[in-house]
Amino acid sequence: MLARPMFTKTRRPSTPATTAVEAPKPLPRLTGVVMSPLGKFVIFAGIDGSKPVVAGEGDYIGAAVIEAITAGQVTMRGPDGATVLHPAFDNRVFPESRPNPASPAKAGFRQLPLPFRRTPHALKGR
Repeated sequence: MLARPMFTKTRRPSTPATTAVEAPKPLPRLTGVVMSPLGKFVIFAGIDGSKPVVAGEGDYIGAAVIEAITAGQVTMRGPDGATVLHPAFDNRVFPESRPNPASPAKAGFRQLPLPFRRTPHALKGR
């Protein structure tokens, strides 16, 4: 205890351990905007295969709050300020679940004939 006297002018606190500041998580992908007489809602894609998240104005998605929902966009305010998001689609291809549309025969599908459709010209004689 005497090695470091408690009340001296040169005594300083020991250097604190630096704490890592956690970076805010990025916002999930906006997949849709719904505007109906029942209200305005947005749909965010689930992260890592989880279920989609449906939220309305005033709800929080992570550290950001939904400020406004308009046709085709949502305005959110988070620690980095205001952000305007537009719906984006997932362009990843999952070969195990989607056949190649250019070759349906290779995927094990057979081509069905197009359904017969009556045109106005065919109905004139009736």
